[in-house]
Amino acid sequence: MTLPLIPTAVVGSHGKPSWWFASVKALEHGEFDQQTRYEAVGRIETPSGGLGIVKEFAYLRAHTASHVKATCAGPLTFGSRIHPGTIYKGVVDVAERFAEVINAELRGLVAAGADFIQLDEPARGNVSGEEMARLFNMATDGIKAKLAFHICFGNRFGRSRFSRSYEPYFPGVLKARADQFVLEFAGRELSEVDLWKRYGEGRELGAGVIDVKGFNQDTVDEVAARIRRVLQVCPAEKLTVNPDCGFGWSPRYMCNQKITALAAGAALVRKELSGRS
Repeated sequence: MTLPLIPTAVVGSHGKPSWWFASVKALEHGEFDQQTRYEAVGRIETPSGGLGIVKEFAYLRAHTASHVKATCAGPLTFGSRIHPGTIYKGVVDVAERFAEVINAELRGLVAAGADFIQLDEPARGNVSGEEMARLFNMATDGIKAKLAFHICFGNRFGRSRFSRSYEPYFPGVLKARADQFVLEFAGRELSEVDLWKRYGEGRELGAGVIDVKGFNQDTVDEVAARIRRVLQVCPAEKLTVNPDCGFGWSPRYMCNQKITALAAGAALVRKELSGRS
């Protein structure tokens, strides 16, 4: 499938339906609770079906003709949810084990037909960019697919969890064997977008042009203006536009409005660019 110039994509989860916000108490510690921490009491293993992403990918492929990006949480995202206990030395040690688990899952995805795979990680202040790249490379070792690396600042109840700057992670994070970096810009008024001019040559950029934490409605003109600004540091042929991160803590009606503005804003800039040629 041939994608248009400046294609649009999503990152992470979609907004929660209205019934979720009024959900019964019994659901609090179920599938929707991503904040619970556990302790390792033995070597970390997956069930026989792995992480379940291959099955979900197969279902998606069977229900859409659109281009598909398979995504998986990164080693640090998994690792930060497991206390090392006496089994592992620390978060990075746990993350290394999850890199092995993820690698097996990604091999299954490729076998199922995935040709574009993204790992998602928050920018963690206690891990260097070079260490993030090392873990990414462990998780993707031998994976024959286009690879994307999403790095954001977390989204807990609509708030960032980490210091909102990419500067400390560059240029070390560029050691990751990623074809595309997917970064958070809109919620920070495009702060640090010029980092890409300094460091991004030759790579694709997935630029966050939708604010997932704010309840303001991103307009088509605002989205288009952000895309034009990103085009000052990234050529259109290397650019994909997306929300900053997942919409996990946002109501679905608002997410639908923002995604609609994303598509319309990209179409507007696309039309402008085609008019110049």
